[in-house]
Amino acid sequence: MGCMYSGKTTSLLNEKSRYETITKNVLMVNHKLDTKRHPDITISPEGYGEIRTHSNRFVDGVLMVNKLSEILDLHYSAYIGADVIIIDEAQFFDDLFVFLKSEMEKMTSAKIFIIGGLSGDFKMQPIGQILQVIPLADEVIKLNAYCSICKDGTKASFTKRLINDREQILIGKNDIYTPVCRRHF
Repeated sequence: MGCMYSGKTTSLLNEKSRYETITKNVLMVNHKLDTKRHPDITISPEGYGEIRTHSNRFVDGVLMVNKLSEILDLHYSAYIGADVIIIDEAQFFDDLFVFLKSEMEKMTSAKIFIIGGLSGDFKMQPIGQILQVIPLADEVIKLNAYCSICKDGTKASFTKRLINDREQILIGKNDIYTPVCRRHF
């Protein structure tokens, strides 16, 4: 987890690659809301699209859903065949906690779950259920960007919104948000 531009998706793609080198079957999942950030991303009739980082690194074959429960309801065979489940933009899933808790309690398959998402919103408030799933985690990694105002390598832990809009979720690119340190928040 971390602020915007901290490399969350890049880290998830690196984890995917690392698991695939040891022949683990990886199912990558993203929220359909993320396609608003990249309007040219198409979703196949089977529900697959791509994940793209802010630096335009991408991977296709990503399951795009609105709720994690859709994985079990509509994509069960892909889920059952996966050793590792990677969930990007986890803050958008309103069933994140229930899904992970339920699946981890089963543990008949010993699946590995890796999630990535925002640690807070543009008001330094919790967003989605990311913080609720921390007690379920074996490990938590908080990533930082670099402050876009200092521009000297100062770590940025926060996401600053650049436009005047109070909605908690406003999907956009770098013209709406920027990573900042505490001093510039």
